[in-house]
Formats: sequence, C-alpha cells, structure tokens
Amino acid sequence: MKFRTIVIATLAVVAGFLAIPVFVLLVGVYENTVRYDRENDDYKYVKSVLNSASSPHSLNLGKINDGNWRFICVVGAYSKPEKILRDEAGRRRIDIAEIDAVKTQFLGVAPVEENESAISFVDSSGRGQTLLIDGFESLIQQGGRECFGPETREIAVPRPRNLNVNI
Repeated sequence: MKFRTIVIATLAVVAGFLAIPVFVLLVGVYENTVRYDRENDDYKYVKSVLNSASSPHSLNLGKINDGNWRFICVVGAYSKPEKILRDEAGRRRIDIAEIDAVKTQFLGVAPVEENESAISFVDSSGRGQTLLIDGFESLIQQGGRECFGPETREIAVPRPRNLNVNI
C-alpha cells in the first residue's frame, strides 16, 4: 500500500513538471496568434518593406493609417508605447482622447519585447494606437524611439540582417 502511494505521488509530481512547460508553450503560441494583427494593411505594408531586398530601403509613413496621424513614433524593444505617446503628445501640445493599451506578454518584461518593435501614433481624433511588428528589432535600437510629425513622410530603414542578398 505504501509503495503504491509513493508511485502515485511520484507520477503526480512528474505530470505536474511536464504540464508547466506545455502550458507555457501553449500560452506562447496563443499570444503569438493574437498579439500581431497580421491582417492589418499597415502590418502587411511594414513587413513587406522590412522583408524587401530592394534599394532604397525606406518606409513611407504616409501609408500608415492612410496618413491619418498627428505624429508617429518608431518604438524599440523594452519600451512602453503608451508612455511614449503621452510624453510626445505633451511635448507637441496635442490632446489625447484615449490610448489603446499594449499588454505585456505572459512572462514578458515590457509591452514591446526583445524581438519586436512598434509603430505608435496619435490620429486626428486624438486616439493613440500601436502596431506591434514581430521580427522588427533591426529598425531601431532597444529602448529607442524616434518620433515624426506630418512633415516627415518617409524614413530610411536598415536592411534586415537575415536576408541573404548579393549587394
């Protein structure tokens, strides 16, 4: 009887240890499918530019949200887009009605993680929005941000590190 109890307890502990990595993996897969709005036209445009081997390599900011923004920021990993939008709006004296939240990933450290960057903007109605882009870490350094007004329509972007292109 005692041996049987030990075996059952051991199996329960082993099953518990196996369940933890499976749970973390499933949460990660789920977050990856809902975190990025891959059907969004802006997401598709930015990814196409970043994955392009053509020169010059630039991002037309006028295409983001159909050009409907008062200012736009390129935000690096380990940043907080909501704070950046509030700070930049204050600096530019622009009223914000609301800012869409960017949630930190499960077991994450910041709303924009290491392998991500974001494009955040405030539109003409005062709504702050953020477009998270996975695999976008090469655009701006970690913790970095560059904000632009409507007079800036195009920015140069670095060539992706993972393309095998003969130059």
